Amino acid sequence: MLVEMAIADAYGAGFEFVEQDIIRAHNDLGGYRAHALSGESACYTDDTQMSLALAELMLSDKVWDCETIAAAFYDTYHRDPVHGYAKRLQQAFAQASDAQEFARQVKTDSFGNGAMMRALPLGYLADEQAIMDKAEQQARVTHDHDIAVNAAKCIALATHAGIYKKASLETLPDYLTGFGCVFETHWEGPVRAISEDTLSAVLMVLSQARSLSKILELSVNLGGDTDSVAAISCGIASCYEEVEKDLPQALIAQFDHPHYGLEYLANIDLRLEALKRTDKL
Repeated sequence: MLVEMAIADAYGAGFEFVEQDIIRAHNDLGGYRAHALSGESACYTDDTQMSLALAELMLSDKVWDCETIAAAFYDTYHRDPVHGYAKRLQQAFAQASDAQEFARQVKTDSFGNGAMMRALPLGYLADEQAIMDKAEQQARVTHDHDIAVNAAKCIALATHAGIYKKASLETLPDYLTGFGCVFETHWEGPVRAISEDTLSAVLMVLSQARSLSKILELSVNLGGDTDSVAAISCGIASCYEEVEKDLPQALIAQFDHPHYGLEYLANIDLRLEALKRTDKL
C-alpha cells in the first residue's frame, strides 16, 4: 500500500496544477517530472508522509488520541521534511516549538483533502466501526469538518474492503454506501484540493481501470491535485487482488527518497500485514 502510494504520489507531484497541454505531452509513465514550485523530483509528498505517520502510530503501543496523532505528524515531518504541505501546515511545522503547540495551530474547520489522503493505513484495522472512529479522530486534528471526516472514512473503508476481501472495485460504492458514506462517482476535469472533489475523482478512476499503471495515468490526466488523486487511487487499488500490480519499473528505479524511502515503506507494509494476520489490529 505505502510503496504504491509513494510512487504514485511522487509521479503525480510533477503534474500538480500544471497546464493540460503539459500533462498531454508528458504523462507517459516514463519518468518523474520536477514539481513546478518546489523543484523536487522522484520523492513523495505530504500525502505519503502523513500516511506513514499514521501507520507507524498504529504499529506502536501508544494510545490513539488527538495528542498522539498530532505528535506523529509533527515528529514524522521534522525527522524528514518533505514538500507539498498546505501553507497553514507548513507554517505550523516551522513555528510550533512542540507537538502540542502544533496541534493548537493546525486545528481548523477546513474541508480540504488532507485528512482523507492519509487515511489509507486505517483499512488494516479489522473492525469497521473502529476504522470509522479512528478516521474521524485523525481527521479532526487538522480538518474539523464533517465533509472532511466523511471522505476520510470512505478512503479508510475502501482499503479495508480490499484488504479483507469484502468488496471488489465494482461493488465498492455499494459497500461504502452501506456505512453511510456520501459521495459522487462521476468526475470530469481538474480536481481541486478539497475532500468532495478528490473523493469523487478517486472513485471515478477506480471504476475505470484494473491496473496500477492505468490508474496512475488516469489520475494524472484529470489535472489539478494530481499527486493526491494518484496516491490515494493507487494506494487503494493495491489492496485489491483484481488489480494488476504493474507500476513501471522505471518509476521504481528512479525513485529518489534517501530517508524513509521504498525499502522503509515496504517494511511498514509488511508489519501491518503481519499484525493483520495475528488479529492484533
